[in-house]
Amino acid sequence: MDSINTNNTMHISVIMAVYNAEATVAQAVRSIQNQTYGDWDLVIVDDGSTDGGWAILQDLARNDPRITLRSNGRNCGLAATLNHALRYARGPLIARMDADDLSLPQRFEKQVSFLREHPEVDVLGTSAYILEDDGIHTRPLDRTLPTTHAEIVSVIYKTNPLIHASIMARKKFYDGLCGYNSRYRKAEDYDLWLRGYRHFVYANLPEPLYSFKPTQSDSFYNALLNFSIIIRESHSDKKLLKNSFYAFKHIVHYCFYKYCPQVWANYFKKHYSRLGIDFKK
Repeated sequence: MDSINTNNTMHISVIMAVYNAEATVAQAVRSIQNQTYGDWDLVIVDDGSTDGGWAILQDLARNDPRITLRSNGRNCGLAATLNHALRYARGPLIARMDADDLSLPQRFEKQVSFLREHPEVDVLGTSAYILEDDGIHTRPLDRTLPTTHAEIVSVIYKTNPLIHASIMARKKFYDGLCGYNSRYRKAEDYDLWLRGYRHFVYANLPEPLYSFKPTQSDSFYNALLNFSIIIRESHSDKKLLKNSFYAFKHIVHYCFYKYCPQVWANYFKKHYSRLGIDFKK
């Protein structure tokens, strides 16, 4: 596939964390290699994998000098692994990529074009397709993402408004926030958005340019984690009372789906959706 290679291109550093992804990582990397925008490098950090993925990564890097490999040596979690990758990111733009997902061929081209035309935007996500279990077929995302910063901020305490691995951000965004909070093994992206929205500008492209497999997030740990993140940021933003209800929703959401009959869970979901709360399972 032809690549754009002009003096006006903006270099992209792509950061990818890999943990036991030998079945999917080669396909994920090829989706980066097949981008219509060619000015990029890919930093891959292995997070203590125990499968045969490292040999696959070495083979990929051997045949493509744009790929840099690093290893944690042990499992440290996604946030710490992404921070490791950020240390080797050299471009003014940083794109995320997950080892079991796919980037559509024009993803980088369209994100760079938007960021060039909108210099005020610091973080740009995209809509996406959901990858089926076969890793090939897709279905549409089951929600419409907010596109402007104002729309994103209006729902940021109710639901996660950005698809983490679809984002392209200016390096100053990560530098300004000192990267991810490595204390969080989950919800590291939600924590990042909430820490940054008062200082940086967010946007989403409505076009699906990414395909991903949703992770299972219905656990009491995740519910408590989301609750604590929202309460912390609401307090610092002097919106504690206003957003306490949305923080508590994460706890209630888990309990209803876990312990209530499905008919009552569906009733609860329908009733509270009128208040603008996202209760997608």
